Parts: sequence; C-alpha cells; structure tokens
Amino acid sequence: YLKTLWFSWNPYSGFGADVSSNTGFLIAQLPEALFVKLTGSLPAGQTISFIFWFFVIGVSIYILIKQFFPESKYWPLRISAGVFYMYNFYLLQGWFITERAKFSLFAALPLLFLVCWNILSRRWSVVYGGLLFSLILFLLNGGGSPPLYGGILVALGILFLYFIVMALWKKSLFDFFHVVRSAVFIGIATIFVNAYWVFPQLYAAFNQYTSQLSSSGGIAGILSWEEAVNKYASIINLLRLQGIPDWYNNPLHPYSNIFLSSPILIILSFVPITITIYVLMRKELRKQLGQAQEFLFVCLLIFLIGLIMTAGSHPPFGFIYVALLKYVPGFAIFRSAFYKFGPSFWFGGVIVFSASLFIFITHTIKQS
Repeated sequence: YLKTLWFSWNPYSGFGADVSSNTGFLIAQLPEALFVKLTGSLPAGQTISFIFWFFVIGVSIYILIKQFFPESKYWPLRISAGVFYMYNFYLLQGWFITERAKFSLFAALPLLFLVCWNILSRRWSVVYGGLLFSLILFLLNGGGSPPLYGGILVALGILFLYFIVMALWKKSLFDFFHVVRSAVFIGIATIFVNAYWVFPQLYAAFNQYTSQLSSSGGIAGILSWEEAVNKYASIINLLRLQGIPDWYNNPLHPYSNIFLSSPILIILSFVPITITIYVLMRKELRKQLGQAQEFLFVCLLIFLIGLIMTAGSHPPFGFIYVALLKYVPGFAIFRSAFYKFGPSFWFGGVIVFSASLFIFITHTIKQS
C-alpha cells in the first residue's frame, strides 16, 4: 500500500484507479510500514506504531503547555494535559480502526497553535514560523484529507481572530497587518511545501465537489446524515466529554454501557466541567494563572466555539451549523460535525480543565 502511494495511478485495483487524492497518506502510513520493515513482524510493527502515535500526541501538547507554564511547580499540569489529550473518549474511539490520519492532526494541533501564537506575538519571525508550520503539516498532515482539518480551522481561526480583535481594540494598524501578513505567508508556505497532496485535493474540489454533493442527496441529505450521526452529541453530553455516536444503542461496545448506566459514573462525568466553572468563576483563583490567563482565555474560546461546532445541528446553537451548511460553499465536507470539529473541542477542553484541576487541587491543599 505504501508503494502504491508513491504514484498517482494504482494498477492493482480493478482495471486501475486514480489515487492522486490519497497521496497525503504516504506520510501517515510511513511509521507503520517502517516499523514492520524494521521488526520483520506485522504485529510487532503495528504495536510500535500505536505507541508512536500515543507518544507524539502526548508530547505535542506537553511542548505547548510548557511554554506557558514553564515553572517546575506546574509539572503536574503539564503531565495531566498530556495524559488527558492522548487518553480521552474521543480519541479512544479512533483506536477501534486505528485512525492514523486523525491521530496525526490531533498531534499537529498543539504544535501549530504554538507556532501561530509565537508568530502573532512576535516571538518568532513570520518566515521562520511559517516554514515551521508548513513542515509540521508535512509530517502530520492527516492523510491530506480536508474534512479532517475542521478542528484545526476552528482552533487557529479563533486564535487569529483574537489577535485581530486585539489589534483593532488597540487601534494598531501595524498589529492588524502583521496578523494578515502572517496568515498569508503561512498559507502560501503550507500550500507549496505540501503541494504533492494539496493540488490534487484542490483539483478534486473544483471538479468533483458538486457531483459528490449530489450523490449524497444534496444539502438535505447531508443534514439528514448529520442528524443521524450526531444524534447523541448534545451540549449536555459534550460537556460531560461524551456524546460519541458509537456508544449508544450498541450492546457490543466494550466499555460504553457502564458509563451510560452506572449512577456513580454518570455523576462523576459532571466533575470536570463543574471544577472548570468553579475555578473560572472565582477571580482569586484565576489570578493564580498569572501571565497564562490570556492563553487560557483563547483556549476557553476554542472550547466554547468547538462545543457549538461539535454539537452540529443540536439546539440551541444548531442554526449556526445548519446555516454554514446551506450558505457556505464547500462546508458540506464537514458533514459529521462530531468527528470533524471534535478535536478543537477536546483541545480547548483538555487545556482549560487541566489548568482548572491544578488550581483547584493546589487551592484545596492550601485551605486544608
């Protein structure tokens, strides 16, 4: 399979098939193929590959958190964020079919966020940061599948919007044009460094989008699909960090039923959001975050907007998702709101909750 991805044409599938739109999987498939080759064993190679993806996901967010919480006293916060980010219900569901493309973008998101933050806050130059951004997406590209970029678009979109609003608030045209210039350069650098899969995807978008949308029943068909897939992804379920479609009405699921039926686990599912709200509502606790308050405020925005987008057509904000589907060309590729925008919700939620949990525990210890 890895060898076929080197070419745009697969002669082994029927009478042959155009696989140019799959070239992005060349990088996502590489670790497993490499480990299998080195060990000479498919099971051993796959086992190491699984460990590799867990490791990359955990380390990526650890690097991000360490920039904003570098002091040694924050080591529990950094560790907890890493554990929650690589070991949560959303990501665990992806291991049933080993969604390497999803894992790679899940790992890329914290690093891309860090790069953009450093560019926009002028810690790094636009050229250095833009090239680093494009290189990260070269190595962690989600298989070059545009629908999987929904979570990244939400998270980074909010980050750029925040800096634009701050520039306008300060009435600084210099800051405003810095944000615009950064976005343009990052976009151009990313397209050219990843041209081998970006251009085939652009070609497919311009030539096949309309026909594929029609074959899915148009916007009405997309909405019906979304309502079926996202049936249980309500706001309340998402705030409990649940709502995974495959959990419900599935007696064969290995662990979901106990979380849905056990009174103790149901009560415990409200603990993360309760702790988060408690800490955020108390000014004296928020002050303990120091200079990281701005960072966590942006993460909170990502969490809230990600919540709305992940819930899809669910009330009370479902009209936003429906309007985007109806009136924004191309938005229909994000037809499964839970799976496409979930990374932004879990990204923001893990960071905000980890910080809140750290503050809550240290505050409780001091009080006792």
